[in-house]
Formats: sequence, C-alpha cells, structure tokens
Amino acid sequence: NGETQRFAAWRVLERDERQVLLEVSGTPIRTWLAIDALLIGGGTRLFFGSALVPQTGTSGLGWGLRATIPGHRVYSRMLLNAAAGTLSHKPGEPVTKAEG
Repeated sequence: NGETQRFAAWRVLERDERQVLLEVSGTPIRTWLAIDALLIGGGTRLFFGSALVPQTGTSGLGWGLRATIPGHRVYSRMLLNAAAGTLSHKPGEPVTKAEG
C-alpha cells in the first residue's frame, strides 16, 4: 500500500504513485519497479530494472563489483523468468510454477 520503508532485504530509496527504487541494504544492488496502465485492451504493464552502482565518491565499479556482474545477471534473469511465468497464467487459474 506504499507505506513501508523496508521489505525483506530491500529498503525504499524513492517512490511515487507509479514506481519505487529499492536498495539491498549495505550493497550496491538497486532494483526499480514500475507500473503503467495500458490504454489499448486495458491491463497493466510492469517494469523491472536492476543495477549495480559504485559507492559515492568512486569513479567506477572497481574489480570486486565488476566480478559480481555475471551473478547479478543470472539473478535478474531468474527474477524476470519467475515473474513472467506467474503473470502469464489465465485469470482465475492457480499459479503452479514459473515457466521459462
């Protein structure tokens, strides 16, 4: 309902009525979620973004953070595949597993 500042491992950095920017506390991981109403056919489009950001005052990701990028890509794809499988089922049909 847009009131909490923490959810599981995430902390809210910014939000408005259509989007939220989250961080995994103590890490460079950022997650962006947004919604947009579809004008044709009704429904809602969901957006997801994920990033690794350098610490404030540094001029790049550094070797340690760059080394985590392959794992971060796998993590992001797993989340997207799970969400797509969940959202692709017909209304009223139980969700049994993520496809993809």
